[in-house]
Amino acid sequence: MGSKHFEVLALREAIRHGWIPGPTIVAPGQAMQMTGGHMSGMEVNGVPACLAGARAQLHHGADFIKIMATGGVGKPDEIPGAQQLTYEELKACADVAKMAGKTSAAHAHGFGGMRDAIRAGVTSIEHGTLLDEETVDSMIERGTYLVPTFAAYWRMVEEGEKKGIAEYMIESSRWVMSEKLPRFQMAVKRGLPIAFGSDGGSPINPHEDLEVECRCMVEGGMSPMQVLVSMTSNAAKLLQLEQKVGTLEVGKRADIVVLGGNPLEDIAQVANVVEVIKDGRPV
Repeated sequence: MGSKHFEVLALREAIRHGWIPGPTIVAPGQAMQMTGGHMSGMEVNGVPACLAGARAQLHHGADFIKIMATGGVGKPDEIPGAQQLTYEELKACADVAKMAGKTSAAHAHGFGGMRDAIRAGVTSIEHGTLLDEETVDSMIERGTYLVPTFAAYWRMVEEGEKKGIAEYMIESSRWVMSEKLPRFQMAVKRGLPIAFGSDGGSPINPHEDLEVECRCMVEGGMSPMQVLVSMTSNAAKLLQLEQKVGTLEVGKRADIVVLGGNPLEDIAQVANVVEVIKDGRPV
């Protein structure tokens, strides 16, 4: 979901060329952020800078555009829900993606940033902490996906102190979790389209651990089957890959994870991986 100096795009190409083994990566280059904003990406201020910045990301090979609509939990003086980029700036970034036939994703915790990002036409809201009924209805109407990312915050609350995470990050994460769960339960009941994402790579949150996110989503009101759909067909639709992957069908790529137990009976079985098949070949 973004890298400081396009590292993720270099990794994507190394995997595509077969130089190293790895998963299929769909990624932006740098995230679009205001000066001093959340994350380490490309700083853009004003509509012309957003147009130029988003176009530069596509020039460097980005698969989609990542936009930082609000603050996060990464800095001592940062308010996660505070809006950072304006509606006009968000729309400029999203428009560049749309004109190129690409998607866009907005990091957004608070009301204002979410609503402006949705109105600007982004494809997905990442985190979505302060969802309310009006925002959820707007997302459903526009077909905007939610990627909830519980694991990043759950881990900081539950394990942060013993792993040396700064107290302000733990407290911000505690606030996120207290707000996120009941609002997520409401969104699930209203039928909001949800795609899986763990925010892997954030502090003490390894990419390969999907179990925590799955357990949180079940606690948030999703059935195990709904969680699996969010990981497979919904994720493929969000990434515009539904013609290639996401379901087991003739003509699609044989990208298959074989589990040693039934995740519909116990969602923790997603961690019980027996075999991985990529493009029809065991890896």
